[in-house]
Amino acid sequence: FFQAEDGIRDKLVTGVQTCALPIYGQEYKRMYGRSAEEYAEGYNEMDICIAPLKDNKFNKCKSQLKLIEAGFFRKSIIVSNIHPYTIDGIHGENCLMVDEKKGHKQWAKYIKQLINDREMREHLGNNLYYDVQKYHIEEVNKQRALIYRQLL
Repeated sequence: FFQAEDGIRDKLVTGVQTCALPIYGQEYKRMYGRSAEEYAEGYNEMDICIAPLKDNKFNKCKSQLKLIEAGFFRKSIIVSNIHPYTIDGIHGENCLMVDEKKGHKQWAKYIKQLINDREMREHLGNNLYYDVQKYHIEEVNKQRALIYRQLL
């Protein structure tokens, strides 16, 4: 997870590592694990999310939860171009997707691109927000109610 522009906020979080991006000299903050109660608050401390996954059988069984979470917080996200992120992710529309064969160079390119382009970050984050609303608990409950009514 990265926070772009204006350096890092003056918030201390246990287990956070601050480093400089080699090319830009800007700082970023790596977010380590948090308690369940504090987990979602981390999204308020970042501008760019990354969710890399290796293309293997285990990861294909995972959900696109990181993409959904980033969307609910209107955050731009860079993901691996594999299932589960291809379920809702649309490259250039609501996220950026990295092909495994292009590896670290494409990750670096997209991270730099989002750091330097606030409009793109906001565009991707806003589009993702609208695309993941179908997962909002109120929408899910409406669908459940409809299914229950049809069964009865």
